[in-house]
Amino acid sequence: MTLADLFVIRSRASVPPDTGIFTAPQSLAAFPLATSVVATIARAARTIGRTEFDSILVPLIAAFGLGCAMFVVTIHDRRSRPRGLQAWLTAIAVAFLNCLLIFVAALGIEKF
Repeated sequence: MTLADLFVIRSRASVPPDTGIFTAPQSLAAFPLATSVVATIARAARTIGRTEFDSILVPLIAAFGLGCAMFVVTIHDRRSRPRGLQAWLTAIAVAFLNCLLIFVAALGIEKF
């Protein structure tokens, strides 16, 4: 089992090719763990570092950093890579939305 196995949905013969979890539209609501990680990083940065309490920069950077790492791990597997320009654009757009969703959720945990 590799790290990529955690982020790739294996398909059966009757459904489309393998899909990366982070680039699939179904993944938009499936990131409570990532949200917790980002919120923890933001809170640790405020506790340990000298960031302002109202700063949204730390959770923003953490969300996009974690999102980029998940995206890279997902596309590392050749079977789950998008095929064609439209598939790549869709995967990037969904990954971007996932990053924003993780950021907003972590920000909500931090602020409220």
